[in-house]
Amino acid sequence: GPAGMIPLVVFLLACVAVYLGAIDAAFSALMRLSLRLVAERTGRPDALGDYLDDPLQLFIPLRLLLGIVTGSAVALLAREIGVDSAHTLTFVIVCAVAFVIVCEVLLPLAMIGRGPERVLGLLLPPFKPVARIVSPLTRPLVGAIAGSRRAGEPAAPDESAEDANEAAKAYIDTAEQEGLIEGEERRLLQSIVDFGDNLVREVM
Repeated sequence: GPAGMIPLVVFLLACVAVYLGAIDAAFSALMRLSLRLVAERTGRPDALGDYLDDPLQLFIPLRLLLGIVTGSAVALLAREIGVDSAHTLTFVIVCAVAFVIVCEVLLPLAMIGRGPERVLGLLLPPFKPVARIVSPLTRPLVGAIAGSRRAGEPAAPDESAEDANEAAKAYIDTAEQEGLIEGEERRLLQSIVDFGDNLVREVM
C-alpha cells in the first residue's frame, strides 16, 4: 500500500539531497579564490561561469530545494515512525539530523574531494532547468538580497578596498604555495593588486 512506498520515497529524497548537497559543496569549494583562478584559466562550462559571476543565482534555488527535500523526508519519516510518544518523536528527530548530516554534508564532501569543478560539470546541466522552474519563487529573493547588500555597503570605500587588496595578496600567496599559479602569473597578479593599492592611496 501507500505506506509501503514511504521508505522508497525517503530513499529517493536522500539521493536528491546528496545531489543538491554535492552541487552546494563543490560550488562553495570553487568560491575560494585559489581554486577559482584555476577554474578561470581552464575552459569551464557556461553554467558554471554564470553562477561564479552571480553566486546568489545558484545558492538561493539550491537552498530552497534542499529545504523542500529535507522537509518532505522528515514528514514522511514522521508518518512512517509515528510521533505519538516522546520516544518516537526523539527517534524522528535523530533520523532527521542523520539525514541532513549524511546526505547533505558527508556524502557530498566525499564526492567532491578530488575535483569540485569536474563534479559541477556533471551535476549542473540537469540542475539548470530545475532552477529555471523555481525561478518565479527565487528571483524576488535574489533581487531583494542583492539590493540589501548594495544598500548595506559602507560609505567609505577606501577601507574596504584596502581590505580587499590585503585579501587578494593573501590569496595570491596561498595559490602560489599550492602550486596553482607560477612565478610569471604571480608577478602579473601582484602588479594588478599593487596598481589597485596605489590608486586607492592616491584617492585617499
